[in-house]
Amino acid sequence: MKENSGKIVKKIMWILVTFLLLETLLILATISIETVGEYKLDTNLDILLEQFTETFTNLPIAISSWWQEKNPIFLIGTGVVFLYSIYIQVTANKKKDSWKTEEELGYHGTARWARKKEIFDKENFLGKSKKTIQTEFEKSLKQKEV
Repeated sequence: MKENSGKIVKKIMWILVTFLLLETLLILATISIETVGEYKLDTNLDILLEQFTETFTNLPIAISSWWQEKNPIFLIGTGVVFLYSIYIQVTANKKKDSWKTEEELGYHGTARWARKKEIFDKENFLGKSKKTIQTEFEKSLKQKEV
């Protein structure tokens, strides 16, 4: 029972972390779109950074004003972010099942040593004795000296 409740708490925590991270990105995008809409071609990095700091300093006020204005980017984006955060946590466990299946079937990590007939196939490698290789090597050295 404790294991199951621990897993549920862990999933809820990851949903919250994912939601907060994605919501922060959504707020940055909303601020950027509003700033570009207000300043148009005069928008620069200084103006954007000023808007970011102003909004994040007064975040509850900004969120309540977007909520009252029924800002579609913020409202729809928040809904999508919330659903996506839940979707990630629900589907995260299913991916591990397929990994376990691949490990059980032996698709990965099942290497073996090659047999001699697979190595010396008369096309890629020819099997020669050490003495033959040594004499051929010595002949090649004598040819370079001449």
